[in-house]
Amino acid sequence: MDRRLLHVSLRSDPLRPQDRPSASGQAVLVQDTVRALQAHGYGVDVLTAQTAPNDSRRSVLGHMGRIIRLRTSAGVQDDAGWTAVLEALTAEALAWVREEGARRYRMVHSYYWISAGVAGPLARALRIPWVHTPLVLPEALDGTIPAAMVGRQLKEADRVIVSNSDMADRVIALQPEARVRVVPPAVDPSVFFPRDPGPVLRRLHLNRRGILLVVSEQNHEPVRQFLRTWQEADAAGQIPEDCRLLVVGAGPSDAEFHTLGGPRALLAGPVPHRRLPGYYAAATCTVVPGHRQTLGLAAIESLASGVPVVATRVPALEQVMWSDDTGVLVPPDDVAAMLEQALTLWKDPGLAARLGRRGLEVVRDCFTVDRMAREILRLYDELDGAAGPQAASLGR
Repeated sequence: MDRRLLHVSLRSDPLRPQDRPSASGQAVLVQDTVRALQAHGYGVDVLTAQTAPNDSRRSVLGHMGRIIRLRTSAGVQDDAGWTAVLEALTAEALAWVREEGARRYRMVHSYYWISAGVAGPLARALRIPWVHTPLVLPEALDGTIPAAMVGRQLKEADRVIVSNSDMADRVIALQPEARVRVVPPAVDPSVFFPRDPGPVLRRLHLNRRGILLVVSEQNHEPVRQFLRTWQEADAAGQIPEDCRLLVVGAGPSDAEFHTLGGPRALLAGPVPHRRLPGYYAAATCTVVPGHRQTLGLAAIESLASGVPVVATRVPALEQVMWSDDTGVLVPPDDVAAMLEQALTLWKDPGLAARLGRRGLEVVRDCFTVDRMAREILRLYDELDGAAGPQAASLGR
């Protein structure tokens, strides 16, 4: 049986989490998935897009993985631009596969609708199954692009992997013919685990752990709201003198973000993903202002680090915090309750430690990358059995 897989992640280079700040959830998910599949004996080639002129054409990812960067999309910034170059990207991808000669792939697996626009034609040309992870969905298939394209992709993919049951329901509502499987995202417990907070505390000149606020690409407005609430509470004397808010992640370009929070909010800015474990260690709890289409990775990373979470009650975060003794879920948009719960945990480090220990147990039982990889491989096996011996490589 062929033990090589072709993954397509055009919008996010999976090497980005290693050496660049503010890695997207997609880039982190793809990198962890690829490494976990390699641990089970599978080689994985990943097609991504060249984003900078000095990016190498090929890079190594793990002991059995490669990154191949397609040049057609260089400089593309928006959905319209991606749509315009999908055909050319597909041609470049097929040309690269032909250069590989006799290499055979067992499966094509794409992430996000842009990647699916290339992965679908690749799978048909190679006559192998296609698995698609959409990550986010339009609210309705109203005939616009990419909404109409997304609906077609959900129908044509052999399987659609989603992160939680709410997203599964939304996929079926958008495309009743989609064949959906829920596989929750996960973290690598060899990277995220309880650590000594000393190094980061000393670097930030702090005497004790603070409260960590995680900024993602999608939650800028909830973060603004939390920072405004924090600043108002601080001005009213409600924030203890030695309590600090550590803000990690990429903020929007407007200067307002950098002025919010007040003197007791420390903005670390974009941080390479490999440095995040130290910031989790420096926190009594992690605040995760969520939204409906979040993957919930920050919450899983925090729990894996033994740090409880105060998060918005949205489906992905409810799935991660299914055990109510790992932190606190608050109603959407109730920023005051989020701040109140975070301060409660900060003032009671014993309670925070107990919740953190339980969170660590939950992650080890339910959200490890090895468990995720096993579920994905079971899905691949199902498709292999249904497809039969049809896989073929493209000749020169």
